[in-house]
Amino acid sequence: MEYFEWNNGSSKCKCGWNGPNTDMDCEQFDELFEIFCPKCGKKFGLVSYPSERQVVAAASKGDKEAKKMQKDIKKQKNYAKLVTESQIRKASDLVDISDESIHIDLTLEEESVETWLIVLANGIELGRERCFFESTEPAERLLPLLEEKFGSRLKTIRWESAGIYLCGDARGAGGALQNLFRRYQG
Repeated sequence: MEYFEWNNGSSKCKCGWNGPNTDMDCEQFDELFEIFCPKCGKKFGLVSYPSERQVVAAASKGDKEAKKMQKDIKKQKNYAKLVTESQIRKASDLVDISDESIHIDLTLEEESVETWLIVLANGIELGRERCFFESTEPAERLLPLLEEKFGSRLKTIRWESAGIYLCGDARGAGGALQNLFRRYQG
């Protein structure tokens, strides 16, 4: 079922419940959600989240939720641009320290609407970048840069503090990061 058709519609169930679809129970997944009768739990079906094209079309027809979603999409695109612009792309983007043993901590700093991934070495900030919830990409990109920068001096990487945010509730993401940093676990 198309999202805005479902969102603005109503349904009836054999158990006697009837009402707006937005009163239904939902189980959410990444790209869609299942809908159930709020009284008896009967499954009604699946609803896909709207594409950007569907949001624009519904907003142009005056749908209030679509108009709000359209604003949110614009904010997300602007933030994505800021994230990309702030990324550490080269080993030379990281501050150099001369310590014999390098112990990295990946931590977070949250501001009003931004979350920063902070790279610390022996307590010294080497660099920072904006990051997204539930995206392990920064860790995967930073590891080779840290290895290039510090070589055999790189001893440990503690990622768990930032990992809670970077992994979110994505299944397997924590295990993937653990495997990524396996040789640098203290």
